[in-house]
Amino acid sequence: MHERPSKYLKFALGGVTALIVLAVGGAMAQTNGLSIAGYDLVSKKRVDRTTFEYEYAVDVANGTDSDVENVSVTVSSTSPNVTVVDGTADVGSIASGTTATSGDTIAVEVDRRNRFDPNALQSTISAASSAVEEIIPTTGGTIGVGNFADITFADGAFSSSTLVKAELTNLDDYRQAFDETTYIFGVAETFGTVLKLDVEFEQPNEPVTIEITLPQAFVSTIQGNQVILIFAARTSSSNLELPYPYFELLDAVFDSQTDVLKFEAVAADFTRIGNTQSNLSGMFVVGLSRL
Repeated sequence: MHERPSKYLKFALGGVTALIVLAVGGAMAQTNGLSIAGYDLVSKKRVDRTTFEYEYAVDVANGTDSDVENVSVTVSSTSPNVTVVDGTADVGSIASGTTATSGDTIAVEVDRRNRFDPNALQSTISAASSAVEEIIPTTGGTIGVGNFADITFADGAFSSSTLVKAELTNLDDYRQAFDETTYIFGVAETFGTVLKLDVEFEQPNEPVTIEITLPQAFVSTIQGNQVILIFAARTSSSNLELPYPYFELLDAVFDSQTDVLKFEAVAADFTRIGNTQSNLSGMFVVGLSRL
């Protein structure tokens, strides 16, 4: 881990630098709404006659609706001509909808005697979980997930105190199932962030009220002939290893004054989709459909 100088170097480094920039640019990582926005050259030094070391600060964009913490970027090399000297850069906290630059740098050594493969450098992003956990008593309670969602469990929703975990995730693992089972609704676009709820052992006995505040960036894309829909993930099998996921349309009300989408989830909306343990999960996806 290299501390970043207070001022970036501004000189050009010729063909090798261009190749390195193309390489990390061509392997841009994206994790749950976080993505590599760029690599900034900080320094260059000669190691020996044919090898140079380059240091880069890393820009990471937060495309989610929640602030994230403890963000870091890890870079690895699949080429014998590129050696990763320091593969981790800490970015820290990133507010929703903003981009932050790492406080330190990654460092790679490049042997300029051989052609550089643009796919040699691979980047991954890690961040602290956006999950919120709370024990809901038999009398009910509310969980808030940042400024994105409020989930209210009514009195009697659970027959005993139950641990509930709420988090924001993405649709990547279920994109095919979503497209195959919602095409009849003419879904033109989905809001990338997915609300996932895990509950211990039992499905709620009473409907769960969920309010999602949609970001203005998403609301502004809605055209006059489109409506907002909310879908819940379900499974066609009780087999924990190979359940077949599909998505069911739920009734919802959208308040255009507050940009809040309000709906109720019932027991059937909590299944073992994507979960091989005893917990039950509810996964809710917002989409736009043409009238």
